[in-house]
Amino acid sequence: MGGHAIAGDTQFHPICLAGKTAGHSDLAGCREPTQFVRHREDCTPGSNKCFVVGNDGWDVDLIGTGHCASNKTEVCTHAPFRYAILEYRSDRGDQAVAWQSAQRDAILNEIRETKPTNIVVFIHGWNHDAKEDNDGELPAPEDDPSQDSNLRNFKFMLAKTHWELKQQGTTSPRLLGVYVGWNGNEGLFPINIGSRARAADRVASAPDFDADLGAIAFTMLKENPNASIVIIGHSLGGRIVARYLLSQAKFNQYALGKIGHPLFGNRSLFVTVNPAIGADAFDEYYEKALPSDTGLPLWLNFTSKDDSATGIIFSTAASIGKSLGFGYGITDNFLTSSSRRTIGHFRPYVTHRLEIKYFDAQCSKPVQSPVPRGYPPVADPRTSMWYSIDAGAMQNWRALYFGDAEDCSGAYYATQLSLTSEEGARFRRATADMWNVIGDKDIIDCGENAGRKGSTCLHNAFLQTSLNRMVLEFQRARITR
Repeated sequence: MGGHAIAGDTQFHPICLAGKTAGHSDLAGCREPTQFVRHREDCTPGSNKCFVVGNDGWDVDLIGTGHCASNKTEVCTHAPFRYAILEYRSDRGDQAVAWQSAQRDAILNEIRETKPTNIVVFIHGWNHDAKEDNDGELPAPEDDPSQDSNLRNFKFMLAKTHWELKQQGTTSPRLLGVYVGWNGNEGLFPINIGSRARAADRVASAPDFDADLGAIAFTMLKENPNASIVIIGHSLGGRIVARYLLSQAKFNQYALGKIGHPLFGNRSLFVTVNPAIGADAFDEYYEKALPSDTGLPLWLNFTSKDDSATGIIFSTAASIGKSLGFGYGITDNFLTSSSRRTIGHFRPYVTHRLEIKYFDAQCSKPVQSPVPRGYPPVADPRTSMWYSIDAGAMQNWRALYFGDAEDCSGAYYATQLSLTSEEGARFRRATADMWNVIGDKDIIDCGENAGRKGSTCLHNAFLQTSLNRMVLEFQRARITR
């Protein structure tokens, strides 16, 4: 969860205004609007701005470094993308506001000019922000104190997304990433959880936030009706996404396609990962929402059952912390059972259980088939249908596969999605809008440094390669169904 200390709201990516240049005290380091969107497309020798993906879709590096160094035998594929930052100030007044509408305008101009096929919006969480002091890239995140680790990992995720989109049939993906920054890193960890939760709530309810997301989706579809958008929130960023969706008065009708809205059609998908929001925020939703065992929802919520931040720290702040003051505002209620657990850890509201199993490639002992006994066969390497459970069944068993049996860095993965707990008890039936999925520790991994042997950072993790792939596959299924 680490980051760097800042004092109050900070804008890290100002846009130069008329009469004010990068040397102006209020806009130090500002960029011209036409240069605001960053390009990661330059693969000329000596460039530090080109991201490449290893041949199994797992390893991501800058060109010429790590797994993709020039003396390595691994084949690495260029994965170009563009990205921009959209920032909000949330601790000055009762309502969060956009730092500069010019940021949104620059993003919209980029969409009009390049007509992206895919947009990924990522909202960071607790103890992170949008810090990025330079326009270069250093080989390893730990060597780059000028950049927030979530922002750096967002770029790795974008590179993986580009690679995966090509594997799933998009001939020439034009990918735009939007990193939403806010002051999630203010105060002393962990007693800042209450104040940062309140700050996150102000962002979620801000008219600017709603207008900006809607404008991005509307412009995307206007310029390219076949484009799609994924909005991802992690930790308190997941709280922002959840609060935003739950505040939509006609959310159910949106998700069911009864009311037109650019963010609530089949070309949008919301994903929350280890969200730091109490289950009590969903009490009214689950009271009113109708169950549905058919269709693919607009919102996927993933929580690792081993995540201590949402499983232990949050519940402590919601009980003892409220009594001591630092947990004020973290949940809506105080004495209810749903107010002492996050949405992912509250058993009555869980709808699915997801497990990822794997075995390492047997490169020292080549075998005829990479699939071990008991694992599902690989029918189509890029279409697992991990989300599909046969009618009348309580679980499925699907294949995900990376590399090959003779590739020492390869691995074979399989998913199991269940409608029952490990003890066999039936979970709450999902709604047409949302799946609340509890997973094992392997569904969320540690970004580019994660090993294939279950290495995991739990809460602080980014979207693991397999989960990133599964989200894109899910979105494609929503579009084509």
